[in-house]
Amino acid sequence: MKIKEIMNKKPLTIDQGKNALDATKEMNRVKKEEIIVVDENKKLLGIITERDLINKVMVKNKKVSDVNVKSIMTRNLITINQDKEATEALFKMRKSSIRKIPVLDSESNLVGIITDFDLAYAIELIDILEKKLSMSVIPNKVDSEIIEDNCQICGNFDNNLKKVEGKWICENCRDETNGNSANYE
Repeated sequence: MKIKEIMNKKPLTIDQGKNALDATKEMNRVKKEEIIVVDENKKLLGIITERDLINKVMVKNKKVSDVNVKSIMTRNLITINQDKEATEALFKMRKSSIRKIPVLDSESNLVGIITDFDLAYAIELIDILEKKLSMSVIPNKVDSEIIEDNCQICGNFDNNLKKVEGKWICENCRDETNGNSANYE
C-alpha cells in the first residue's frame, strides 16, 4: 500500500513568522498533536509537536506568545515520498522513534503527513479485508477438510462445513441426511 493512499492530504501548517501561542491555538482548534512549519512558499521547514510545546516552552516557563515557532520546531526532518510503500514509513518511524512523518512529492513539496495511527488503521483495514476475502473462498476449490462458508444445501453460514460428495455441508444438513447425498441432490 502506497503512502499517498493512507496519508493525511491536508496537514496542519503554520507560517514560520508565527509564535507558539498561534501554533497551540491552531493545533487545539483542529485537535492535532502536530503542526508543520512552512516558509512563505509553503516549503517544509520543521515540525512542532505537543511534546515540543511542553518541553521547550512550558517546562522552561516561557511566555507562549513570545516564542517564535522557528525557535522550537524540530529541524532536519525525516520525510518520505508519497509513492513509497507504507512499510517504509513504519520502518522509519521505528528506527527513529518518531510517530509522524511529513510526506513529499517528487519535487520536495509538502503533500501530506503520515502518522503511526494512519499506519495502524491501514494495517487493521487490510487485516479485516483479508479475513473477509478468506470467508468468500469458493468452497469447492478449497483443499481443507473443514471450512467456514455458507452451506451448499441450506445456505446458512457455518464454521464447520465438511465436504460430502463434492458439496460443503453444515452439521445440521449432514444430520438430516445422515450423510446420504441422495437426499439433497
